[in-house]
Amino acid sequence: MSLTDWVTEAAEAVYMVVIINGYVAISQLNTQFLYIVALDIGACLGWGFIDGFTYAIGNSIDRGKQADLIQEIDSKNSSSKAIDSIVEELDDTVLSGLSNEKKRTLAADLVENSAEIPPIQRGFFTKEDWLGLVSIMGTYLSAGFVLSFPYLVFPNKLDAWFVSNTVGIIWLFVYGYKVGNFAGGKRILIGLLTASAGIVFLFLSYIVYA
Repeated sequence: MSLTDWVTEAAEAVYMVVIINGYVAISQLNTQFLYIVALDIGACLGWGFIDGFTYAIGNSIDRGKQADLIQEIDSKNSSSKAIDSIVEELDDTVLSGLSNEKKRTLAADLVENSAEIPPIQRGFFTKEDWLGLVSIMGTYLSAGFVLSFPYLVFPNKLDAWFVSNTVGIIWLFVYGYKVGNFAGGKRILIGLLTASAGIVFLFLSYIVYA
């Protein structure tokens, strides 16, 4: 799982926990804080598994597509089709900005040297897929534990509620700021937008519960 995948999964988990925090009325915090902790961690566990499971399935599909492409490249009777397929795949890479002519030249070179391309083993839920699934679940659970921890250490559960949500909103701002780095600018604006979305979700979930 790439850094981008990890950060995105963590952001999804933080949004989810912030929303869950809003479901409990402030007046009931002292009697329902264990409910919040259980719900936060349980939701992170369940959704982390679902997200990890679909991630692993997606990896299996991608491997199959790559194996099909290599078969096309190896086929002596379908070089034109293989070139078309390679050009299509290049559109999803850093080489997408090349002209179509240059893409086809590069694809033709790959077809010509197909003997040097290592084969890709098909497979459903390989070791890499399982590691990705566990990593995603770990990311969700980490967010759940971190944002639930204040409820276990602060005697005043209202303080815990504010600390938990403040940490989550700050994390979302940092997430947006980092997204701005990759997007090439407006880091503070994007950070404010991602943080504001968390505040809006918190407010709406509280209103719905009330």
